[in-house]
Amino acid sequence: MTNYIDAGTGKILLILHGWGSNTAMWGRIIGDLSKKFRVIAVDLPGFGKSDEPSSAWKVADYAKFIEKFLGKIGVSKLHGILGHSFGGRVIIDMLDSGNQKVDKIIFMDAAGVRHKENKPLQSISKKIFGWAKKVKPVQKLIIRRFGSDDYRAASPMMREILKLTVTEDKSAQIERIRGDVLIIWGENDTTTPLSDVEIFRKIPNSRVEIVADADHNVYLEKPDEVIKLIKDFL
Repeated sequence: MTNYIDAGTGKILLILHGWGSNTAMWGRIIGDLSKKFRVIAVDLPGFGKSDEPSSAWKVADYAKFIEKFLGKIGVSKLHGILGHSFGGRVIIDMLDSGNQKVDKIIFMDAAGVRHKENKPLQSISKKIFGWAKKVKPVQKLIIRRFGSDDYRAASPMMREILKLTVTEDKSAQIERIRGDVLIIWGENDTTTPLSDVEIFRKIPNSRVEIVADADHNVYLEKPDEVIKLIKDFL
């Protein structure tokens, strides 16, 4: 089952949420924007009320799923598409495939830029974790102490998907994007750090809006400011 919200009338805006989120968390944004637009927001497979994938998906699989989903509900043309965090990763693959026609593209604290690892620390970690992962109680401790909140909260299948998707570097694909692009970022974001904006800024005809005193979930922290930015852009 795929859970989604289809609210309002007019030009269509598709919203894709981030990892660990769902359409319900976008209620404030959807409620306001649906007064002027037809807003479609999807619980991506494995999130909210949508079923998990039956196998470990990569980002491209999520992109193909959304393309098929839009076809099933009779949507062939989007006015706007908005991706927050993991949803941004999915949008990048959708646009890179060339199958989706979109007038306006919004990246909000989007994922997709892979960061360089600390090599010495990585080497030490591998030696420690290589031994520790053989001992189940210690493995659980690693997840509890060192694993991300997303990893700890995920089911076994979604953990496999997280491991696959988080390692995908979309930098080259980002630079190939063409269109009218708005980049919204919380200035205090540590999940997808502000430095990532420099990659997205390379998109021709893109504009960047940094939201002060906001973290990764800028749409929850500063909804009024975010709504105004989206409306003005669309």
